[in-house]
Amino acid sequence: MWNKPVFLLDHETTRATSSLVANTNLTLEETIRVWRGQTPASPTPNKALNSKCFEWLLHGYDHLDQLISTATHGWVQHEFRVAGIPYNRPVPNHKSASVMRNALIRSIRKGQRDGTYLVVSKAVAEYWKLHYSPFGCVEKADADPDIEARVIHDLSSPAGSSTNAWSDQDDIPKLVYELVDVIARRIIELKIANPSLLIKLMKGDVNSAYKNLHVHEAVSAYFAGTIHDEDVVVIDLALPFGWTSSAAHYGVFGKAISFLVRHESPNSLNPSDPDAALFFCYDWVDDHGLVEHDTGNRLAACDSALQLAMVA
Repeated sequence: MWNKPVFLLDHETTRATSSLVANTNLTLEETIRVWRGQTPASPTPNKALNSKCFEWLLHGYDHLDQLISTATHGWVQHEFRVAGIPYNRPVPNHKSASVMRNALIRSIRKGQRDGTYLVVSKAVAEYWKLHYSPFGCVEKADADPDIEARVIHDLSSPAGSSTNAWSDQDDIPKLVYELVDVIARRIIELKIANPSLLIKLMKGDVNSAYKNLHVHEAVSAYFAGTIHDEDVVVIDLALPFGWTSSAAHYGVFGKAISFLVRHESPNSLNPSDPDAALFFCYDWVDDHGLVEHDTGNRLAACDSALQLAMVA
């Protein structure tokens, strides 16, 4: 017997948005700006993203200019290697989207609430030139796939004529990541420094990391999908999980978090603490690994440094 929550789209909002577009003939770009609350006085979609302090806070960070540009505009821009928008008809989703349909709807409903998904009727979506790609779902560790799954927008489909195929690789930030063996070297380094102390590792990540970065209204036209049995079209307004550029664009911000942590110590957070050794922080896109001696207040201070960096 099914005794789990059943998730539904926000149909009232979908109808209201669709009616607005139908009655006023809004373009896709105009509709997105209305949906995200963008105005001439406040043009950025993510009102919490404030670039004013980044120049001094992240002084010396390799990707500072890129980060400030994205934060100032409030969105990611991208040039595609194709003239115009090669629009197509809505395409079938992958089987996994049907198997984990409840989790898919849950994710889209959350995106409606957070402003990262625009959902309109198929009839209204016909007004716009959109490129459609299938949705799929992948199970998450320690999560019930009937309730929660990782939603993938398969922007590599169809092969050769996809959003990813048309994405300009030269327009994607160039990031260099350290190999994971740097964590092993850190453990060895700490063991040699003090063999008697316990070494602990902590992993932290940014919740729904990609959804913190919106894309320009024109870019969203390449991120359309559909829920056929609901007769709606879903348009990604933030970095989609499945776009070849998403990891690099978010990584500019993820690396900034690690940059901040590496410049902190228990002493910098609390001048009365004599421990001035800087923290270690490994990063891989939105994941951050901390490896420290379990001594004094070091572990708690390192955890605080990571949390502060994430909200800086």
